[in-house]
Amino acid sequence: MEREGTKQVPIVEKEDKREITVAMTITASGHLLPFQVIYQGKTVGCHAMITCYQDWNITQSDSHWSTESTMLEFLDKVVVSYVKQTRSELQLASNQPALALFDVFKAHRCESVVEKLRQNHIHQVFVPAGCTGELQTLDVSVNSVFKESMKSHFSC
Repeated sequence: MEREGTKQVPIVEKEDKREITVAMTITASGHLLPFQVIYQGKTVGCHAMITCYQDWNITQSDSHWSTESTMLEFLDKVVVSYVKQTRSELQLASNQPALALFDVFKAHRCESVVEKLRQNHIHQVFVPAGCTGELQTLDVSVNSVFKESMKSHFSC
C-alpha cells in the first residue's frame, strides 16, 4: 500500500516485478491523449509483453522515470502531434499559440524541452512546486483512480 500523494506506485504481477511510469495528458476540452509508458531498461526488450493501444508511446529509461529523452519523445509523438492535428482540424494557422501546463519536474524544465515547445508555438506554464495536488487537473481528479485501478488489475 502506498501513501496518499505518492508520485510512483509500483504495479506488480505475480511473475512481473517491474515498475513503470505512466504519463497522462488531458486537453482543456477533456480529451485524454495517448499515454506514455516508461519501463526501466535500455532497449525495447524491457517492455512488457502485452498489447497496448498503437498510439501509446511505449519507451524506456534507465530508472523508469521521465527523462529529457523520454520527454522529447513524448512531445514529438503525442503532444506536438495532437496540437498540429487540432490546429489543422480547426483551420488555424500553424503558428497559432497553444498552452501546455506542466509540474516542475526536472524533465519538464530541460532547455531542449522548452525549445521543442517554443519551436511548435506551445507556451509552457508551470504549476508551482507543492501545488499539483490542488492545481494540476489529473492529480486532482484522475491519477488516484487510475493508480487504484492498475493496482487492482495487476497486484498479486
